[in-house]
Amino acid sequence: MSVGISKTSLSSSAPAKELRQQKQQHSMLEERFGNMEQQMVTPTKILKETREEVAGQQSHRRIVVDASLTSNAR
Repeated sequence: MSVGISKTSLSSSAPAKELRQQKQQHSMLEERFGNMEQQMVTPTKILKETREEVAGQQSHRRIVVDASLTSNAR
């Protein structure tokens, strides 16, 4: 005895509908957060570069101050 189940009845079943809904939600979230991640790259990169510049300037200032103190001590 075989039971025939059509593809239409399977695709309209509650588990199939739930799975489709979950996939749609996942795609929407992935798209939204993927876009946010791309948008965050630029501010993060700018912040990092700014910190590096400030650190470099502070290091340069220390060298200049040390050099002037050394020349004044002579």
